[in-house]
Amino acid sequence: MKPPENIDQYLEFISIETARMSWPGSMMQGKKQILKAGAPKAVEKYFKDKFPIRELWDNPDSIANDYDKWHCERSKELSEAIKNCKGYESNILETVAAKLLDTYMHQLMKHPKFRSIYPKLHLPLDGRAFRELKKEFISFCGKDQITDILEKSPYMINRDEYEKLQEAMTNYIKELQAIPNTGIKWSSRIELNWLWI
Repeated sequence: MKPPENIDQYLEFISIETARMSWPGSMMQGKKQILKAGAPKAVEKYFKDKFPIRELWDNPDSIANDYDKWHCERSKELSEAIKNCKGYESNILETVAAKLLDTYMHQLMKHPKFRSIYPKLHLPLDGRAFRELKKEFISFCGKDQITDILEKSPYMINRDEYEKLQEAMTNYIKELQAIPNTGIKWSSRIELNWLWI
């Protein structure tokens, strides 16, 4: 492969490489497939052909200022791109797409140009994160308002529930940041990725 010769080729390369690197290690829900075969290619095609990476490159601060709205629009677009790959029928495709977008955006942060968006990133939600968040030792203001959501599958929550969880993660980050003498500076919901371990 030749090196990119202009910014558009460079951004296409970033889109493809990031899509491949960000594909989740497991897309199963118990023994049920979340997405069928062909999904990785459909996701890669979306990020290569439709994802507005040039807009993100040119205006990262502007997108960061209204990230949740931008994220919602991209999740809808991606859900359309994967509609023929839907696995388990009860899953909500826009929620599955949000997780794929969240893992993509996390990987994209290795490029300094995009890092002003880092504080706005969403935590990718999956079964492991839900199980950890339900544990008693994890406590934060407003947790009682998401307990019903945490009883569901992470792929069967609607957009309002998704946003409520992300807001709860913002509260959790603020409370972690307020703990004195930890030596840790929490700045983004994505830093709660230890919930996946």
